[in-house]
Amino acid sequence: MDEAVPAGYEKITYETHIKSPADAETIQKLIGMAEGHCPLLDILKRPIDVSGNITLNGKRLEMAAVEAA
Repeated sequence: MDEAVPAGYEKITYETHIKSPADAETIQKLIGMAEGHCPLLDILKRPIDVSGNITLNGKRLEMAAVEAA
């Protein structure tokens, strides 16, 4: 394992194709509302604390906390 190479993604891009009779302004408002309330997008855009527990054969292992970058 090379410590210089991040374990996770370096960049995420997406493309959305919409077919709708609604006008562009209405669709832009809808996109803004959806992106503003999307928990997955929120997690990806800001660092958050991550914690967890590991159990091995019924016994909890003590591990150092994982910190957001």
